Order: sequence, then structure tokens, then C-alpha cells
Amino acid sequence: STITSSAAISTCEKTGHWEKALQLFSMMVQRRVRSNTVTFNAIISACGKGSKWDKALWLISLMMQSKMELDIVSISAGITACEKATEWRKAVQFLSMLAQNCLESNLIALSAAMTACKKGGEWQKALLLFNTMLQSKLVLDRIAFNAVIDVGGACDDWEKALQLCSEMTRNTVELDTISFSIATSACAKGSKWEKALQLLDVMVQATVKTNTI
Repeated sequence: STITSSAAISTCEKTGHWEKALQLFSMMVQRRVRSNTVTFNAIISACGKGSKWDKALWLISLMMQSKMELDIVSISAGITACEKATEWRKAVQFLSMLAQNCLESNLIALSAAMTACKKGGEWQKALLLFNTMLQSKLVLDRIAFNAVIDVGGACDDWEKALQLCSEMTRNTVELDTISFSIATSACAKGSKWEKALQLLDVMVQATVKTNTI
């Protein structure tokens, strides 16, 4: 039945067995067992965990062909798959699907898309996505901020890294060791040792345990 098959696929998703999930889906098709959004979401998520963005894209296209309703879980799982596979173009393509399906982006989707852009060296696109977060009035968390600070650090943009740290404070998001370490590293790469030392002082004052950078 649909419920039994979906439950089995969900188990595969939770254990990271994307190949087994696809095998079960194939059996459902052969036996003409009807699939639903929950079924597809579990398979797409399993493929996401296995960095199989092409499989995730294929599954979403099947959902669209079947005129099945895409939800935030389906598309976010696809974006996560692209992020793990460093396919930033596909991640952005998935993100555009949210608007096409009248769905609002969430932190998981935007953070994954930003990280995909960062891995692909597209830091300007990552910063554009960050601005989208601010404009959408989402409640930003530390993970989202750290993802963008990491983009600035990777591109040796120490000014942007410091600006984002200030933005975190303005949004009452507490900086953690990762935030400080990435920003300090960016300053060091830019030979801004005074800024790096200032950040270390702030870390001590904020009673944040320092890392070895």
C-alpha cells in the first residue's frame, strides 16, 4: 500500500540509503502503487543526503508532470542535495521554484543555497541571497549568519565579515566561536592584524571560548 511503501522509504531516508529508497519507489511504480507528496519528499530527501542532486531534480520533475503539489520540504531537500554536490546553479534553480509555486523561502532553503554558491565561488550571489533573507523579514539564526560570514572569509572580504558580525549583534543573534573564528581569519588573510586582535579581545570579553585558527 501507499502508507506501507512510504513508511519503508522514510526509513531509508533516515538511514541515508538513497539507492534502496529509489528501488522501493521503482517497485511502487511497477506494482502501480500510488505515490503521494510524502513519498516523494522522503525519496528526494534521501537523494539529498546522498548528494544526488540529479536524482532529486528528476523526482521533482516527476512530481510536476503528475501535477502533484510541491511543498517547501520537496524543494528544500532538492536545494540541500545541490549544496552537498556543489551545484550552485541548480540550487538557485530550485530556489526559484519556491516563488513559482507561491511558497515562501525558509532558512534551511536559503542557507543551503548560499552555501552552494559559496562552494562554487559565487560569493556575490550568496550575499544577494542573504539580502533576500533580510528583506523577507525571516528570523535569522546563527547558522544563516555564519554561512554568509564564511562566504566573506573565503573571498578574503574582511570588511564584509566584520559588517555581518555587526549585523548579527543588531539582530540580537549571539556570536559564537565559529562566527569569531571565521571573521578573525578573514582579517588575518587581509593582513588586518589590528582588527583580528580586536575581535579576539571581544571574544574574551564575551566569554566565548577561543579556537586555534
